[in-house]
Amino acid sequence: MRNITYRSFTLFVSMALALSFGLAGCDLEDLIGDLADGGTGGFFDYEAPVDCLLLSDFVGTYGVTGEPTENTHRGENTASHQRNTIVIDSELGIDFDTGIAFGPKDYTTCYNRLSQEHDRRIQASFGADDDGPVINLYMATGNTVDEIQFRNRNEGINIRVLVAKD
Repeated sequence: MRNITYRSFTLFVSMALALSFGLAGCDLEDLIGDLADGGTGGFFDYEAPVDCLLLSDFVGTYGVTGEPTENTHRGENTASHQRNTIVIDSELGIDFDTGIAFGPKDYTTCYNRLSQEHDRRIQASFGADDDGPVINLYMATGNTVDEIQFRNRNEGINIRVLVAKD
């Protein structure tokens, strides 16, 4: 459902721009075909997949404020955060910690899991499946990130930290 929502929104915005401004050389059939295939119609300059655009609401620097308590679903920490800041940049790259950073081209997909009753989050995946590298932005209420996790089950890594946006 989420993919349809973002693609529909992108299609609407792209078509509105094309029709409103009479963009030269804009072929509406090509535009619609590109959007249906998961493209952005060339109107957004993100290299991450379209479904990862939901991360744009969370761009900024997050200061690490501590370690979260044990959580059955999220797992125990296997290491400490070294740098005490996490950055989501305007191109949607995520610099989680020293040696753990992903650029926009590294994404496999993103999931909006904010409607879940437990573990409300945005999940950014960077591997072939959920066992590869994943960064989760957890929100207790609203859209305020209060915990960020990097995990890679294939390598036995799970780092969770409490955060506050600077």
